[in-house]
Amino acid sequence: MLRYSIIVCTFNRCKYIYPLLESIAHNEYASDEYEIVFIDNNCTDGTLAEVERFQADHSATPLRYFKEEQQGLSHARNRGMKEANGEYFIFVDDDAILSKQYLQNLDKRLNEDPSTLVFGGKITPRYESGREPEWMNKWAYSWVSALDMGEEKRAFKPNQYPIGANMGFHRSIPEKIGTFNTQLGRCKKNMAGRPGATLSEADSYQQDYRINSWLSRFNYNYNDRYYFSASLRSDASSRFKRGNRTGTFWSIGANWRISQEQFMKSLTWLDNLSLKMSYGEQGNDNVGSYYAWQGLSSVTYPNANTVGAMLSTLENADLSWEKNGNFNIGLEGSLLSRRIRFSIEYYHRKTSDM
Repeated sequence: MLRYSIIVCTFNRCKYIYPLLESIAHNEYASDEYEIVFIDNNCTDGTLAEVERFQADHSATPLRYFKEEQQGLSHARNRGMKEANGEYFIFVDDDAILSKQYLQNLDKRLNEDPSTLVFGGKITPRYESGREPEWMNKWAYSWVSALDMGEEKRAFKPNQYPIGANMGFHRSIPEKIGTFNTQLGRCKKNMAGRPGATLSEADSYQQDYRINSWLSRFNYNYNDRYYFSASLRSDASSRFKRGNRTGTFWSIGANWRISQEQFMKSLTWLDNLSLKMSYGEQGNDNVGSYYAWQGLSSVTYPNANTVGAMLSTLENADLSWEKNGNFNIGLEGSLLSRRIRFSIEYYHRKTSDM
């Protein structure tokens, strides 16, 4: 039995076919240990011509060509498994490029742990512009089927799974749990799968907010004449990324009751005269969203039978607390048994880190 069957399913993507097949042929692995099972899912472009060109250029690379008339990716994958002769089935996208060590590295891993029945691997997206778009972030990598779990072998977590662009399993798996669900998977240009399925929109959200604070305060009063106060607080908000969540804010204030001084006692018509001054900072984490620093996407943009996703918020990992600095100085007092009261104040506020 062959070691591997590399199953390629395609529909009208002829420009990618030759580079994919050539990357498989260039693998540093014995060609008598694997085969390419090529499934044409009713292509109407130049796919067959590209396959024939590859076979002419790489006659030593084993490739078998089949046409699956039932439309849909799941139908094509199931046909590929039916025709495959390998111990392991490998599925790669029709626009993928395999590294030269792909089969060699996979074989090494499976030999190290023969009990492995299902596997997936790293997928690095290639962009037509030659570089990653500026708006791309880790939250959007699933759009381009990107996957990177590191260089070492490791198990997928319960909420993780291999991506169809680079996945595989032992040939016994379909016998144990069944084949691909033909009601799902791409069908021509319809991501919904089966013809007639319509997805108008998809929507789900969760909002959680937490703030953790501590506060200290100091007050001093000397002889009802001199007053001093100071405060220090620290707030950590879940609206910001770790490392930027904590803001520290402080304030100081002083009040001098001039009317209590000895040299003012002769002014019997003066009830009270005080000079006060304060400065303090306040923090504001009300940035309009519980997840403002994260890159967010909206999936409520349907396109015919396909649910569309659009980036709605760019990531801003540097987002943190807005600070308001407030300075106040004033003179206040009262005269003639409090019949007359007056107050003169100067106030200045400055906002930073908006």
